[in-house]
Amino acid sequence: MDDTIDKLIELTESKEVLEAELGYIKSQIAAHNEAVSEMFLNSGTQSVTRHGMTVSIATTSYCKAKVGVDYATIADSLRREGYSDLLTVNHSMLKSVIKELANDKMRPPKTVRELMDIGSMTKVRCRKAPT
Repeated sequence: MDDTIDKLIELTESKEVLEAELGYIKSQIAAHNEAVSEMFLNSGTQSVTRHGMTVSIATTSYCKAKVGVDYATIADSLRREGYSDLLTVNHSMLKSVIKELANDKMRPPKTVRELMDIGSMTKVRCRKAPT
């Protein structure tokens, strides 16, 4: 029994050390992601392959209801603005419609912009390069 308890303590201590190291690594990755993102955006680069890894940049749209706003309210707002043919009550469909409007350079109606956070974010990805 003592060996099992000692092993549990040893593993728990190792886990804490590794979690601290992982936290440091994640913070370093975040800092480098920001630097790479800026370099790629300034140079117009989409991806680079080095050392068997592909580093790429992608911009994705997002939209989410602001705190305290439910999707039924947003759907009602879109219906009043004349977008009822694009909607179902499904909130995933609603988010898709809003993102599509934003991606098409059409601004979603002001009433919807007041109810939702809409924007885009750039992410850097690092993956094994295809062989």
